[in-house]
Amino acid sequence: MPIEVKRYKCAYCQKRVRAKKSDIVKHESICFYNPDVKSCVTCDHRTTDENGAWCEALKKEIFVRFQSIRNCIYWSQEILKGDNDGE
Repeated sequence: MPIEVKRYKCAYCQKRVRAKKSDIVKHESICFYNPDVKSCVTCDHRTTDENGAWCEALKKEIFVRFQSIRNCIYWSQEILKGDNDGE
């Protein structure tokens, strides 16, 4: 007979899943998709093209391995498409 198992999923990236709630709480505090982290993923200065992803404010490539950017002084909340639908 199958055994039911409870798991916890990150509320921001929806990718990370862990058995312990404390592990997900820790992950959410550094998750790039969490706007409170102020990473490039949620920043309005991020731009992408055929060459990769760039930060217009820092004038440098982002998402470089072992060079994660958090709490950036230039961070600005990304304006998501569909936010102005009521106009």
